[in-house]
Amino acid sequence: MSNFQKLVKPFVTTSTHRVDVHDLSDETYIIFIIDGYILVDDSLRGTLTNVVEKSRVDINGQSVLPNDYILENHRGNSVLLKFIRANFPFTIDGTDDIRVTGMFRHIPH
Repeated sequence: MSNFQKLVKPFVTTSTHRVDVHDLSDETYIIFIIDGYILVDDSLRGTLTNVVEKSRVDINGQSVLPNDYILENHRGNSVLLKFIRANFPFTIDGTDDIRVTGMFRHIPH
């Protein structure tokens, strides 16, 4: 393990997070949020070993195709999960069990 990997390892984890409702009224996206974490920069992913290269999103245990959502950092302390509304012929809301697995860095409050 390189010195850089040793330095960043305590701050970056591959983990799974449940999401909270952020905005269900947007016309283009169905938006959920993960507070207290940000996505790891793509350039950092290549420097770490044994990492998940891509994030995974599940709704009620079913995997969602990467073309059906957008993950992006939001305000420096959270991650938005935006489902592309046109790609879902069914309702997605706060009653669904939505989980995101990927490389996150915890942002203390």
